[in-house]
Amino acid sequence: MSITYVEPSTAKEQWVRGISHLDFSSSNLINRNLSIGYDIGKVVTTVVPCLKLDTLIKKHLIDSIEYLKIDVEGHELEILKNYSWVIKPKRLKIEHKFLRLIELVRLLADKGYATIDEVDDVYAILK
Repeated sequence: MSITYVEPSTAKEQWVRGISHLDFSSSNLINRNLSIGYDIGKVVTTVVPCLKLDTLIKKHLIDSIEYLKIDVEGHELEILKNYSWVIKPKRLKIEHKFLRLIELVRLLADKGYATIDEVDDVYAILK
């Protein structure tokens, strides 16, 4: 999959090192920052190996998940929407700083979770 990011050695500010986007993503913090005039550094696109959460779980023969933390700078919804939910984690912590909180909460509620919002993160507990 192609990922676009700011080359760390050229990042004008520390926070810029954390923004990136994948081809399929609706999160595009790089273009958003460029469009408002930030000089963020050299933007690079490269191909990286990726796999879905379901594939990772199957590869490692995981049959239950106590706690799952997802913090991928705006790509959280894509991961959760593409997950089968065959194995439901008992507890989740998901960053929502770069996405629509209401959409995340709805998705989790539909999967059987109660949620608590705390600043930039949502905590979810399986009912």
